[in-house]
Amino acid sequence: MAYRKFKPEFKRRVVEEWLSGEKGIAQLCRQYELADSLVRRRARRSDPPPGVKVLWRGLTRLDDIVLGFSLAASFSPDGSCG
Repeated sequence: MAYRKFKPEFKRRVVEEWLSGEKGIAQLCRQYELADSLVRRRARRSDPPPGVKVLWRGLTRLDDIVLGFSLAASFSPDGSCG
């Protein structure tokens, strides 16, 4: 089955229509024959950048991952993690 390809202008227009409140997701999906997951996914990409709290959580998680790999390497006989 061939997938349809949409131009960025079309994607932007659909998301802007949804965010403006003119039409709901169901109406847009019927009008343009789209799956609602496509519209929602595209809208998520247009979200504003994450705030400080989200970035801090990400950095903390990354630090935990690095620490885990360091510990795994220190207990491994050959110094690898795998």
